[in-house]
Amino acid sequence: MGECMRVDSVDKKIIVYLKKADTSDVDSLCQNIIAKLKKYYDMTFSGFYEAFIYNDCHYGAVIEFIADDLDLYYDYSKVDLHIIKKDVTFLYQIDDILSLDVKPFYYYQGNYYIDIKQIDINNIEFGKLVYLNTDEILKDGCLIEM
Repeated sequence: MGECMRVDSVDKKIIVYLKKADTSDVDSLCQNIIAKLKKYYDMTFSGFYEAFIYNDCHYGAVIEFIADDLDLYYDYSKVDLHIIKKDVTFLYQIDDILSLDVKPFYYYQGNYYIDIKQIDINNIEFGKLVYLNTDEILKDGCLIEM
């Protein structure tokens, strides 16, 4: 897990990208990730967190840890998790569709999207992994099959 893990921290969110993650035991997975974040990234965890696990069978998982400021929470010496797992289809958003010879692709609200299983994600340098609202893109986007 450690060699395939990327971490971003945005506002109160810690986002962990895991390639080829086993999400069958989500509680154990989250506890292992928290331990690695403490050890290797010197991050501190205490209190209550919501953990949203977005799982794609072709890529792996993206986990968002969101700290919750609960007024009634009394034990900040430990970590409590509320885990929500969602199976989704990951897409890759790119700016220049002509730079890749991939068909079909989706066009939605001025952006191009490729299904993650169509490309080797390790070879893509310019773009963004999209895991939120992908159902909306797949449903409402224009499928282009040149």
